[in-house]
Amino acid sequence: MKKLKAIASSLLAVATVLSLTACEEEGPGGSAPVGTAPGTTAPMSTTTYAEDAGVNEAVNNLDPTQLDDPNIKVEKRLKWLAWNDWIQDETGSAAVLFKKVYGVPEKGDDPNSAGQIFENSSVPYADRYDALFKLIASDDSPDLFPYEDFDFPNGAVLGRYNAIDDVVNLNSPKYDGSRELMKQFEVNGKNYCLITSVLFNSYMYYRPALIESIGCEDPYELFKQGKWDWDAFLNIARKWQASGSDKYAIDGYNPEIEFLATTGKPMVSFENNQLVNNVYSSEFDYFQENMISVLQTEDLRYPRHTLNNYGINEKEWRDGNILFHADGDYWIWKDRFAKWAISGKCDWGPEDVMFVPFPKCPIADDYYARIKLECQMYVKGSKNPEGVRAWFDCIATVANDPEVKMASREQALTNHHFTEKMLDFHNELTALDGSAPIKLIADFRNCIDKNYGKDGNSPVLSIFTLPYLEGESYVQLRESNNPEIQNEIDELNKKIANSATPNG
Repeated sequence: MKKLKAIASSLLAVATVLSLTACEEEGPGGSAPVGTAPGTTAPMSTTTYAEDAGVNEAVNNLDPTQLDDPNIKVEKRLKWLAWNDWIQDETGSAAVLFKKVYGVPEKGDDPNSAGQIFENSSVPYADRYDALFKLIASDDSPDLFPYEDFDFPNGAVLGRYNAIDDVVNLNSPKYDGSRELMKQFEVNGKNYCLITSVLFNSYMYYRPALIESIGCEDPYELFKQGKWDWDAFLNIARKWQASGSDKYAIDGYNPEIEFLATTGKPMVSFENNQLVNNVYSSEFDYFQENMISVLQTEDLRYPRHTLNNYGINEKEWRDGNILFHADGDYWIWKDRFAKWAISGKCDWGPEDVMFVPFPKCPIADDYYARIKLECQMYVKGSKNPEGVRAWFDCIATVANDPEVKMASREQALTNHHFTEKMLDFHNELTALDGSAPIKLIADFRNCIDKNYGKDGNSPVLSIFTLPYLEGESYVQLRESNNPEIQNEIDELNKKIANSATPNG
């Protein structure tokens, strides 16, 4: 399992690296990527936030009667436990609305948080769940904790989180667009994840000029025509590889998982309150034979296992040797690529970059992508339900307000250097009014993987990553790893069933 441990180690490195560098300031190979391992949120960091006048004005113009109950009395500050400090960005639209309507809570346990909505308890990423367990057991629960797909539905079943049904009016029109998505995360008929907006797990970033240089049509234009599929991608990939030495079509952490999502079949689905193992589905056989095997045998994917110690290589994408970078959604742009684009040290700027979703699988009935959640879990034992109720409603209210959304768009254009075209397309893809041209699915594979991010002996990671990188047999890996995968699913399903009974 040495190879798999190397993969897992590289993923953990992503979750701990904090450097943001300009074009010529990067180390060899660009092997210190910024971002998060799949399924995690951002690493612990210290960030300085700045208020945005446009957002503040939009929130101040918002009618408080849009809130379900603008008269809630929130006396205590909300407690937040995490390995990052982003919750302290009390300049965001939800926090501005909270302060406007509910004021700043006067009571709290941390005098250093006076004047703030939140009390932030920092914890090392590796210790996050131990810290959460101890606080719950000692009757000192935080109110909120970040969602991670490693801990869902586990955390709901094992009593780490409360259902949100008692603090959120899910019948409100605010949730008309996300109600069906939230049903994918129901456990025992209860809702645990507040979804007010959606993200993809990954976009494919590229430079249109490079596509044009090999005589191919822009993938964005192909998508708009309904022609962006696996065949179109592989056609571009092969022409790109043939255009010069050391040219690779795609890089990123686990693009193979995003290609899998385009089949419309997750590795582990959650159906009728039970986890379902799909590794023997016909979609997976098709996926392995017609995409993963092709990428590996034709050397179209960047061989990060041999060239970069299993790490992604953003530098090679930046320099035009890797065509598509598929890692993250908006964050990879604003936290990395935009800094390069405006540095003046690259031969391209923001207007020279675009992104596209992963291409349509030929046997799928539509475009599919994996949903990425950025939500907060309501922790068992929280003693501030009114604060949580007010906070969640503020999140949903600003997410639905047209003026706030427009101000946030202007902020993204100004501060993060997105282009109008990028934002228009992102908003089109993530619309919650039924108009989005792509369907989002949840994959619960990480929740059954106890070893992921620990010792690297991960059946969930190996079954797809080793064929993609090294050409190992998917059939053999499936046979050898499926017993452990199925056992974990069976064990968790028993816990789900027991938790549904009064004495479970």
